[in-house]
Formats: sequence, structure tokens, C-alpha cells
Amino acid sequence: MKPFSIKYTSRDNTGSKVEKSIDISEGKSKLIFGSLLIFSIVGFSATVHYLNLFSTVVSNDYLESENKILKVKLKRYRERLKKIDKKLKVVSTFEKKLKSFANLDKKVLTTPYFEEEVADEISSKVASPLRPNDFLDRTDIEYQEFDKHLDRFENTSSELKSQLSQLVRLYSDRKMIFHALPTLFPTMGWITSFYGKRKNPVTGRMKLHAGLDIGAAFGAPILAAADGIVVYSGRKNAMGKVVQIDHGYGIQTTYAHSQKLLVNSGESVTKGQIIARVGSTGHSTGPHLHYEVRINGVPVDPYYFLIEQ
Repeated sequence: MKPFSIKYTSRDNTGSKVEKSIDISEGKSKLIFGSLLIFSIVGFSATVHYLNLFSTVVSNDYLESENKILKVKLKRYRERLKKIDKKLKVVSTFEKKLKSFANLDKKVLTTPYFEEEVADEISSKVASPLRPNDFLDRTDIEYQEFDKHLDRFENTSSELKSQLSQLVRLYSDRKMIFHALPTLFPTMGWITSFYGKRKNPVTGRMKLHAGLDIGAAFGAPILAAADGIVVYSGRKNAMGKVVQIDHGYGIQTTYAHSQKLLVNSGESVTKGQIIARVGSTGHSTGPHLHYEVRINGVPVDPYYFLIEQ
């Protein structure tokens, strides 16, 4: 940058005009223009930052207002869904009881309770349950449609409950076999793999997964799903530490990959009794219970029987 001069006029002691100038060297001119450039950039950045902050405040105020409205709607939906859920649990219980009473039809029970696509979808949602944010994109029209759907759902569930209650009375003479049915969920956890054909996580081969995998914490109690007699308690290669219980009527349950076994062969057990602890023995990728139900040696989908938790 070239040096330059700044000329100006002033008056001397006698009052006469005098032309004066300030000479700016090349180095000083660079310093001056550099400083002006820096101040300009800083000023521009500060302005942009302020505008961003202002925009954020306006956006936050809007979101806060929307969230208050959504919280009221969500509270109402939760209350209605809780009532429906109670009715549907009763309906589901009756449905599974009736299926279980139906002469233990292996053609029905060996067909997976859930289709493969549905089972995969349920498994994928285990780690990401419904969150309030999922409602943010709903319009008022969609909320109205959802309300109508809930109304129909409530009426249908009430009718089903009444109809199934009448059907259960017709099957009251089958109570004995019901005591032998493995209706109790065998441990506190979540289903990570359903009954049906799948790729084995260890071998990578497609084969029938003959039961349910239930993820749980190390040492969590494993419960007998029904009354019965322990026919095996020990180690079985890939299944690790295993308990097998005979419930009569050709029904057997298996509890695999246990950390610790708490019953012995020949011992009688009652529904809900702690028979083992969750572990990861045998071919296992982490702590879980592999749970099977077999009828006359044929593996069936345990989900048909699960009623109680």
C-alpha cells in the first residue's frame, strides 16, 4: 500500500490561514486500513450474531407455546390409551386362553404368533419407544381422526371383552389343563428375538429359532412358567446351563443360557418359583434367557401362551 498525506487548513497566532499536512508512511497506512478492516469484520459478526440470537428467542417462544398445547393433548391421549390398554390386556388374556384350550393344536401353535415383518418392527422399537416429539408434526385434522379412531377402538374392545367372557365360561371344564399351561412370562425383561426362522447371530445361518430370546440383566430371576417337575438341570453345549420342566399333557418348557441353576432334576416346582438366574453361558452374545415351549417334543411359539407377567 502506497504512503499518502492528509492535508488540512488551520490558523496561526496572527489568524492567518496555514496549509498543513500529515504524512502517512506505507507501514502506518497498512496499519490503519488493517484496523478498519478488522473493526468492520467484528462489527458485521456482532450484527449477525445478534440477529441469530433474536431469531432463536422468537423460535423458542413459539416452540414453548406449541409444547404447552401438545402437553395437554398428550395427557388426554395417555389417559384414554391407558383405559384402552387395560381392556385390551383382558381381551388378549381371554384370546390366548381360548387358543391354549383348543386341544393344543400344534398346527396353530407352530405358526409364529407374529409375522416376520411385524416381529422385526417390534424388535427395532425396543430401544426407541414412542416419544412426545413424535406428535409434533401432527395437524389438528389428524388429531381429530385419531380421536375418532380411539372412540371406535374403545367400543370394539368393550364388545370383545363381553363376548370372550361368555366364551371362557363354556371352557370352564378344561381348568385342569390350564394349570399345566406355561402362561407366566419367565423373567423380567424384553423380547429381543421371536420364534420363527432367522439368521443365527453366532453361525450366521438361517434356521428355526425355536423359542423367544428375552433380554435381561445378569442374575435376574428366571421363573417356572407353570407347575411341573424338573426333568433336567445341567449344562447342554450351545445352550449353556439349562433347566427343563415337564408340565404334563406333553408340555415341556426349557430355560437356557442361565448363570446359575437353583433346582435339581426330579424336583417339583410351582408356577412363579425361581428356578435359575439369567446369564450368558453357552453360545450367547450377551445376558438373556432363551425360552422354549414344546408339545410332545415339537417346538411351538411360546407367545401363544404368555398371559401373566
